[in-house]
Amino acid sequence: MVSESINDRSIRRRAAAAVAVGLIVVVAWVMARDVRNNEEGELAKSAAVEDQFTPEKCIQRWLEAAQAGDAETYLNCFAERMHDRLASGFNSRSADDSNARLKSGTVDLKSYVTTETKRISETEATLLLERVYGDRNDKERVRLKRFGDQWKIVEMTPVDRFSPEIPYGTLVAPEVENEKDTPRTSDTKP
Repeated sequence: MVSESINDRSIRRRAAAAVAVGLIVVVAWVMARDVRNNEEGELAKSAAVEDQFTPEKCIQRWLEAAQAGDAETYLNCFAERMHDRLASGFNSRSADDSNARLKSGTVDLKSYVTTETKRISETEATLLLERVYGDRNDKERVRLKRFGDQWKIVEMTPVDRFSPEIPYGTLVAPEVENEKDTPRTSDTKP
């Protein structure tokens, strides 16, 4: 009988130790998962914040403001001498006239693309902007500076306007004909 009680105590101790080790493993796993999820969440938040403030986003905001006829947002995309020069032009007209001019200047804009983005420093970048219209393309180099958490346009080269080899909207792949509408030659069997 004595050996059974010692054996029972030993089994109970081992079971209690196994449960304790199991709990420690589970708690450590949960804590590690929470830390990893928190780190991933912080990285995602950081990336989302960074994505909002890129030179390309500045160009997007600028073109969308022009299309919407939003002179205030449009002007806010510029800094330094460009802002001052554009603001004086807007100030010489009524707000309605300025908004209408912005809209009319982009009414034929079909698309745009930014390429060759180069970060010169933490606060300066350049990129190539190509705007696609129905009858032409406009290409210009844009220099931007970062002010706080926003990129702003500080310089644009003169527009290089050209007619593309394939105008916008031109079908570039032949249409596939239906088999039954395909003309047959004398050597094809019906």
